[in-house]
Amino acid sequence: MAGAFKYDLFISHATEDKALVARPLATALSGRGLSVWLDERSLILGEGLTEGILDGLLSSEFGAVILSPAFLEREWTLKELHDLSLMENHSGDRIILPIWHKLDLKVVSERLPELSDRLAARTSDGIDAVAELVSAAIAAWRDRQHVPGPLLAQTGTLNTLLTLRAAQDKRFKRAAALSRGLYEDALRIAKEIR
Repeated sequence: MAGAFKYDLFISHATEDKALVARPLATALSGRGLSVWLDERSLILGEGLTEGILDGLLSSEFGAVILSPAFLEREWTLKELHDLSLMENHSGDRIILPIWHKLDLKVVSERLPELSDRLAARTSDGIDAVAELVSAAIAAWRDRQHVPGPLLAQTGTLNTLLTLRAAQDKRFKRAAALSRGLYEDALRIAKEIR
C-alpha cells in the first residue's frame, strides 16, 4: 500500500452487483495482499453514508469501478465515478480501474465515452482473472507515478474535492452541508482560488 493512503483500492459498485462481483473481488484482492474499501466491510453502523463513502474515496489510492447496467442506472454510483474522475483529473495520476460486468463497448461508448478508450477487465473472464488484472494494474501504475501518491492524498485536501464538486455540481451543496458543514469551507477556498 502506498504510504499516504489507508486503502489500496475503493470498489465502486451497484448493490445488485455486490454478491456476484464486488464481494468476491474484494476477497480475491485481499488474498493478494491489497487493502480494499468495500462498503459492507468499511462503513460503521450509524455512520453517514455520504461521509463514509467520501472518506473511503479519499483514503484509497485507486478506484475499481464495476460498470454494469445497474451501475449506469444509479445516481449514487455515477456520483462515485464523478468523484473518482475529479480526483484523477486533479492529481494527474491514473486512479480509475474499469471493470465491465454485462456491458459491451457500444454501451460504454454511449453512456461513458470518457472510459470507452480505457483497457478494462471483464467479469466474463472470471473473478480471479479480474483480481489478477487489477493487482497487476496497481503495481504498474505505482511504478509509473512520478510523485508518490496522488496530490489529493498528499495534501489531505478533502476541501479540494469539495471545492471541485461544488464548482461542477450544484446538487452537491445539500450533501456537503450535511457532511459536517464542510461546504462553507469549500466555498471559502473556491473564492480564495479565484
